[in-house]
Amino acid sequence: MAEEGLLDLDATIDTYLPYFPKKNASRITVRHLLEHKSGIPHHFIGIPRYFEVHDKYFHTPIEHMKHFWDIELLHEPGEGLTYSSPGYYVLGIILETVSEKSYAELLEENIFCPLGMENSHVHNNRSIHKNMATGYQMSFLIFHRYDDEDIRDFKLENENVDCLLGSMFIRK
Repeated sequence: MAEEGLLDLDATIDTYLPYFPKKNASRITVRHLLEHKSGIPHHFIGIPRYFEVHDKYFHTPIEHMKHFWDIELLHEPGEGLTYSSPGYYVLGIILETVSEKSYAELLEENIFCPLGMENSHVHNNRSIHKNMATGYQMSFLIFHRYDDEDIRDFKLENENVDCLLGSMFIRK
């Protein structure tokens, strides 16, 4: 998108997301987000009980981003290196805003199709793909394997939420 002139890597977040609080949005660039130099803390660093409180509930991409958008930065943007999935959530929303496409569509059009990756998909908790691995859940000290029916029954309001969060599985 940068090569096409649609995205300026040195533009700040507020260029693309004017509703993002100015305190941080006017200081963090797209490049900072890409390089994990934004200062936005990772989940449990910024919100100590994040996984316990938020991870099991559906949040729209905007709601999810709001958990982190006015949180204290760990360092000045560009001056340190901090792995940050929340920074990539912001980046995903910027990409969706600029392209007017879902993150899943962007991956399909720009990565999977050009590279002939016919068995690679963005996981969205709604779609079941041939040969897709399923997970296990522990209950009463016994592991229960999810089957296709369990996965079909687990639906999210927004099919792109996991896409935005970067969940992707790739098969050989």
